[in-house]
Amino acid sequence: MGRFHLVYYISMGTPSIEASLQMAETYLAHGVSALQFDLPSRNPYRETLFIRKRMAKAWETYGGYEPFLTALTEFRRKHPDFEMQMVSYEDVILTIGTARYIEFCKQNNIKTCRISGDGVIELARMDMNAAGIDTLKVFSPKMQREIPTVVVTPDEAAVRRLPVVYLLHGYSGDELAWQRITDLRPLAEQFGVIFVCPDGENSWYWDSPINPSSQFETFVSQELPDWVDAHYPTLPSREGRAVAGLSMGGHGALWTAVRHKDRFGAVGSVSGGVDIRPFPDSWEMKAQLGEERENQARWDAHTVINAVDSLRDGELAIFVDCGYDDFFYGVNVALHEKLLRQGVGHDFLTRPGAHTGEYWGSSLPHQLLFFRSYFDRAGK
Repeated sequence: MGRFHLVYYISMGTPSIEASLQMAETYLAHGVSALQFDLPSRNPYRETLFIRKRMAKAWETYGGYEPFLTALTEFRRKHPDFEMQMVSYEDVILTIGTARYIEFCKQNNIKTCRISGDGVIELARMDMNAAGIDTLKVFSPKMQREIPTVVVTPDEAAVRRLPVVYLLHGYSGDELAWQRITDLRPLAEQFGVIFVCPDGENSWYWDSPINPSSQFETFVSQELPDWVDAHYPTLPSREGRAVAGLSMGGHGALWTAVRHKDRFGAVGSVSGGVDIRPFPDSWEMKAQLGEERENQARWDAHTVINAVDSLRDGELAIFVDCGYDDFFYGVNVALHEKLLRQGVGHDFLTRPGAHTGEYWGSSLPHQLLFFRSYFDRAGK
């Protein structure tokens, strides 16, 4: 019969770091040999409302993870002999920074880390697979503020320059949205690309004519690629860049690529809101453009389906994907038909599916195959 191994769980910061560690002291004093520590997540999607509120309160109280890491390191120094484990949602690790998190685990002899409740990842494996994720803040000169950004680099980037795929999230998402939908690390390795995921807020990736603090067309098309090219081993030309997105980000990817063909050679959209005008009261678009009924010309000028009027065949490699059951299916079909009438070559994929993370995650490998073909052709 196998041995029974009991691990006691400590939710850090509830009601305080000091109280959490006092509870840990009590467990060790009573002979417990293994403790598992949890750090508060800002997106604890698997938890009950009660736990989510507790984590939100802990995050609000301390405003960052360094107080937790410092306290746990001191606790480990006082108690070097017990089995110390960590459990963390992936947003916690990405916010701390994978290199910093791995350093913390090694420093404190932590061999077991549970990620989002999805199983045990040994530290050596986490070191190999996660070291290529950087969480950054990139300064925007136009907006005069820092924009959170995630960059995923494969091992291959250590020996040669690689193309870059910029991934734009949808409404209510952030720089971690794509990583939550699908693990980008193996895809970066498989397809030999660097992923860059900015926080586009709810901007629709326009340079808003009414909101100076929301100038994301300039950020995504100019400022961010320039910064990435200066700090990573990229192919710094349109032949080495693609931009893709989901929903609001699908609109943003097409909007950016069509208007900046000198910067991007390929573009992909899944479930893209490619015609905004049927949805004038949705997704905070009027915060960027004003009320549609009072600004019809502005709305007409800021929708992708009109932006492609000037597009000519061969100027961009275009991939459009939308599920049959998606509420954006009709506008995507309209875009497809318009491109056909204009004689603009493109790939149009439609499959059973709706406006869901499952659909978007399954679409990304199709887009990456399309982009790899473009990168191979453009690089010859």
